[in-house]
Amino acid sequence: MMKNNLKNAAYLILLLTTCFVGQVLAQTSARKGPASAEEIKKARTAVEANMDDEKAHRAFMVAMGLSNPLLVVQYEDWMKKYPENINIPLFIGAVYHQEEMPQAKEFLERAAAMEPHKAKIWFILADDAVI
Repeated sequence: MMKNNLKNAAYLILLLTTCFVGQVLAQTSARKGPASAEEIKKARTAVEANMDDEKAHRAFMVAMGLSNPLLVVQYEDWMKKYPENINIPLFIGAVYHQEEMPQAKEFLERAAAMEPHKAKIWFILADDAVI
């Protein structure tokens, strides 16, 4: 009986460790710098083909590099070109929030101003305030 309890405890520790490490690793981008010009162009084309594709936005942001000042310039341009599309500030704000970057608040507040009743935005903003 004692062996079973120790075995169960070991499995529980292994499971919790695996879940925790997996969750932490899933929250950060693998690439911190820009990709090749070709990869960036391909990612930008995918976003511009469907401005509501969250995966395409994320791929573009990672390709550009999250700390790249040109990323913000590009998103500012898209927000001017598509002023009614809430997903543009929401997607970049959510990615910046996930990466715990201070730029998150600015973009999330813009999204909240566009759709003040969208709970997802307020949830992310509240969580961002805690970080």
